[in-house]
Amino acid sequence: MDHRQVIKAILWTGAPWRDPPERYGPWKTAHERLRLWTKGETWARILDEVMVKVDSVGDVARVISVASRVVPVHQHAT
Repeated sequence: MDHRQVIKAILWTGAPWRDPPERYGPWKTAHERLRLWTKGETWARILDEVMVKVDSVGDVARVISVASRVVPVHQHAT
């Protein structure tokens, strides 16, 4: 898979890792590439470059999304 297709697969957030649309190829490819890119700091450089281009355009809204879980706790845990 080419890098553009892998990046689209990594950024696609519609389902868990194992359930991306077929057009993005095997989920393992995207997962492994992200793991390697993160370890080698390539992913950080990609995101830095994207941010530089976004900043040069100006007036672009940034949205940060964080995955979370609901964990049940005892009523007195608060």
